[in-house]
Amino acid sequence: MIKLSRYLTLSFLLIPLFLLVAISSSYSFLENTKDLIPPLIFGADISYPPYSYEDKNIPQGFFIDITKKISEIVGRPITIKLMTWENCITALNNKKIDGIIGTFPTTDWVSDIRVSKPFYQVEYSIIIEADNHHVDSLKSLEGTIIGMKEKCNIIDLLSENKRLAILKYKKLPAAFKKLQNREITAVVCEKNSAFYYIEQHNFGDFKMLAPIMDLTHQCSIGIHKENLQILNAINDAIDKLKESGELNKLNTKWFGSHLIHQFSFEKVLSLTIQTTIIILLILIILWVIALNVTLKIKTNELAEMHVKIIEKEKLAVLGTMAGHIAHEIRTPLGIMKNSVYLLRIEGCENKEIFLKRLQMLDEKIKLSSNILESILNYSRIKTKVPSEISVKTCLNEVLNDLDISSGIEIEIKTTDNEPDSVFMDPLQLYSVFRNIITNGIQSMKDKGKLTIEIFSSYNNNDSKINIKIKDTGMGIDENSKEKIFDLFYSTKLSGTGLGLPMSKAILEANNGNLLLENTSPSGTSFLITLPSSSKKMN
Repeated sequence: MIKLSRYLTLSFLLIPLFLLVAISSSYSFLENTKDLIPPLIFGADISYPPYSYEDKNIPQGFFIDITKKISEIVGRPITIKLMTWENCITALNNKKIDGIIGTFPTTDWVSDIRVSKPFYQVEYSIIIEADNHHVDSLKSLEGTIIGMKEKCNIIDLLSENKRLAILKYKKLPAAFKKLQNREITAVVCEKNSAFYYIEQHNFGDFKMLAPIMDLTHQCSIGIHKENLQILNAINDAIDKLKESGELNKLNTKWFGSHLIHQFSFEKVLSLTIQTTIIILLILIILWVIALNVTLKIKTNELAEMHVKIIEKEKLAVLGTMAGHIAHEIRTPLGIMKNSVYLLRIEGCENKEIFLKRLQMLDEKIKLSSNILESILNYSRIKTKVPSEISVKTCLNEVLNDLDISSGIEIEIKTTDNEPDSVFMDPLQLYSVFRNIITNGIQSMKDKGKLTIEIFSSYNNNDSKINIKIKDTGMGIDENSKEKIFDLFYSTKLSGTGLGLPMSKAILEANNGNLLLENTSPSGTSFLITLPSSSKKMN
């Protein structure tokens, strides 16, 4: 009995100890089992700071911190692999990763992807030089060159606008370097990435315009459609991050602002100030409109006075021209009179002399006609019926109308997709081209090359069409270079001296210019500059 009692007592002591050991072992087993749960693998863009990037071989960024918070909430480890965006897509398609951080709801590049609830809105801005006061929107960038990252989500959208010339760069710092060197007008990119690179690389004085509201997208996490259970858990985690304020804290950490602002007295004060500013702006705009109307009235009055002054100056010039005209016409008329007199005396006995006299009469009649026609054209410079006209089309018409020797080669150089239209009277433009091309052909004496180059140039918002006409003739001598644009000055016996002055006057009346760019014994080149019709039409 005593032994049995001892055994029972020993049993009561051992049973609790055994239970304690069993419970402890069970808990340890569960913990070890948890560690054996395979982690989820999420991919992210390796070159998208401050959202996702690598620092000393460690993933960093806003997306990385959010993923860590989601991992804590869902109770499952998540491994982050940084790679190129294309490799992320390929890996998800091949099920080598479970998801991608930083996708957006309108995903059309993977048919099998499902996206989570959005957790951040990405905004895009225009970055320009601090002293650039002409660019204020995407519209104002038309006709200029902008830089963008080649894999940017909005590059295809902006490429639809054919007036935007886009240079693509593998990395944003290269685009900012070009902007700093004034090789491009602006950089369009995600605003937080812009802040990051500008600060990291100490770029020059830049300024950022307000975000382009039409170019935004929501960031989400993309999961393969077969993992809907994981997607639901991630959506619940995102809701909890928003409710707890953790998402706001992460946003403040990386970008210095909150996704959600609580309504407060400060917000009321801010709204009041903004409303006051808007009212003041409206009043200023109305004042500017009234001032603009007054300015237009005064401008019209000045324009009328300017026309009257020009007319008076024109009358004064006519007196001077009359003497030149009389001198120019008197010479061929005298020769024609003598020829008629000699024809009467000589009759038609000598046919060779008779034909020679007739030829001389014909030449002098043509010269007189050319002089009168040139004078009439010069007097009609201000009379114009402007329309949009293609420079190349007008040049082709001139070349088709001229009798050009087969020994003269004609080459027209243009740049693909470059505008070549101007806004002026087609007959005036035709006259200018014909005068200059005719001079070039005559200087080459039936053998040489005439090169016509058409190209655009830009200065701020001004777009110009440039036409360079170059011949391989004998050139213009030094004594004549300064006189070629003077009325009635000509180095040719049959010249009127009105072609180049008339051409220059026509171009200047249309806000253009004519320059003698270069001349030498090997040839002469003239440069014509006119405003592009795109500016005129706007």
